[in-house]
Amino acid sequence: MEMKQNVAFRKEQHIIEKQKEMEEQFLQEYHQGSYTFSHPYIKQNPYGIAPLTALVMFETKEPSQVTLRVCGMEKEGDLVHRFDKRTHHVIPVYGLYGGRENKVVLILEDGKSQVLSIVTEPLDDNVKLPVSIRTTASYLDGEWMFVSPSTAAATAAYDYRGDCRWYLTPVTGFDLRQLQNGRLLLGSYRLYAPPYHLTGLMEMDLSGKIYREYTLPYGYHHDEFERKDGNLYVLTSDLSGGTEEDICVLIDRSTGEIQRQWDLKDYLDPGQVSGSPDWTPYGWYRNNALWYDEARDRLLLGGRFAEVVACIDCKEDKLLWLLGDPDTWPKELVEKYFFTPEEDGGEFEWFYEPHSCTLLPNGDIFLFDNGHYRSKRPEKRLAAKDNYSRGVVYRIDEEKRTVRQIWQFGKERGSDFFSPYISNVAYYGENWYMIHSGGMCWIDGVPSDTISTVLDFSSPSCRLDAATVEVKDNKVMYEMHLPASFYRARRLPVYTCELEFGSGKVLGSLNKTEEFGTDIDTVVLSEKAVPEDYNITLIEETDRLILTAGLEKGQLAMLVLQDEEGKNHNYYISTARGANSTMCVATYLDHDDRKIWMPVNKTGLSGRYHLYLIVDEVKYDLGVDWSV
Repeated sequence: MEMKQNVAFRKEQHIIEKQKEMEEQFLQEYHQGSYTFSHPYIKQNPYGIAPLTALVMFETKEPSQVTLRVCGMEKEGDLVHRFDKRTHHVIPVYGLYGGRENKVVLILEDGKSQVLSIVTEPLDDNVKLPVSIRTTASYLDGEWMFVSPSTAAATAAYDYRGDCRWYLTPVTGFDLRQLQNGRLLLGSYRLYAPPYHLTGLMEMDLSGKIYREYTLPYGYHHDEFERKDGNLYVLTSDLSGGTEEDICVLIDRSTGEIQRQWDLKDYLDPGQVSGSPDWTPYGWYRNNALWYDEARDRLLLGGRFAEVVACIDCKEDKLLWLLGDPDTWPKELVEKYFFTPEEDGGEFEWFYEPHSCTLLPNGDIFLFDNGHYRSKRPEKRLAAKDNYSRGVVYRIDEEKRTVRQIWQFGKERGSDFFSPYISNVAYYGENWYMIHSGGMCWIDGVPSDTISTVLDFSSPSCRLDAATVEVKDNKVMYEMHLPASFYRARRLPVYTCELEFGSGKVLGSLNKTEEFGTDIDTVVLSEKAVPEDYNITLIEETDRLILTAGLEKGQLAMLVLQDEEGKNHNYYISTARGANSTMCVATYLDHDDRKIWMPVNKTGLSGRYHLYLIVDEVKYDLGVDWSV
């Protein structure tokens, strides 16, 4: 690799590769020693990304069960788990506290015990601690509330006291859910395209070990759903097609390959959609929620800007119905797809800019009604100070084409529960619900209609609040408030799977990066090195090359890869600065106004390339040869 001055180049390992090396190292350390119950091997944060975890390993002569007790701040906070009988003991330790000496007790089935001390570093600054929490240890029953951030904060989990018992140091985004195998599925730490489209999804356990990254050709956003056979429905976007966030795919869990695709433009004409006041042709649907009805082979796809839940019959491959306010929609679509509220059906209100549609066991639809503006008509819009958000359950009759409202929570709290974006709901059982209002914001004490990700939320005049509430039999059993915006909350058990050694896998692949079709004949090759203030950095990952640079808004820019036969592969670099006014997740956003970020995927490339950068019709030789 040769390069001229002012160009930095580095190779960056995938986190799975890094963890493979870490695992090999600590296993080598373990096998070189002689570790017993009275002298166990302890590795704190074994996979480098979950600081409140540890790994304890030792041998016993006879097979024995081991009971682990991670001591809490008080007895009710103890985390207890019993491991199966064996002689080789691999014990993941979860639930440590940050910045203290943690007491961990191991007990063999014959009654022998061993007390371990595990010291942790102070919590990362990104870990947000609750402003308030109201519940009981018996109600939460050893489970934790996990949250995924939308503003600067960590993906983290909190116990009944509000103590942080687990968090991740890498930035992750969008949904976080538990798979049937007990592992977590969450957004990748790798950005696919600004501001928040990610390369895919990661499957990991609480130790932080990543077993698989499911890479999608056009990346991942917002939501996913696991079928009973383990395959995954995932929301994605083909950003080259002129729209975003309107495609759902089914991926094979064993290979990562796409089995089937649903493009919402095949079922709805974007030009006929009567959307929210935030509607744009580019984000015409803004698909942010996904649910699969396995019994009837149907997809439910929630659209924030279209303000509907669409139901697609996968077997017949057709749109069955649209749930939402029909006001201002074309008459022919209203008559064909929409529902009418039941006469004398009791209290009823439509939802606006919704999130997190969920199908309940009885067929009812549960979703988070953000209520942003709470009308399609400008003259009827509500300001944030007069508005509210809520969790709401609807019951539809497909034959009669009617709908009624069954239950809601949130309206009674008014603007103190108003979140103009993000948020989710969950259903635990009859009359038992979770409602997460994750993006509440006040400016100088006044509720804000502007979403927090585009505000200066570090300003003293700005107050953020994410409220997670659980209601059972119409009684609030749990309520936690965090001082940041959090995309979703999930209440989950802790010890749900065994740690497995061995290298993780990256499945699937990124798309071929779109090329600019013709060379620009007017460019002049500079004899000088690329200007130093462009701050050119090239980062090679397993499956792509990323260019970062500091350029001014509106400059013409292009990355050129010239192959050994002299053919140019031209990649247009956008220097536009979008307002990002509808951005659900800002954790990946770089706040340097001059910084651009441009990936070129290795898919479709092969051989050796020399790199050039064109800026405003001046062509700079970057002095870099790159082999794929």
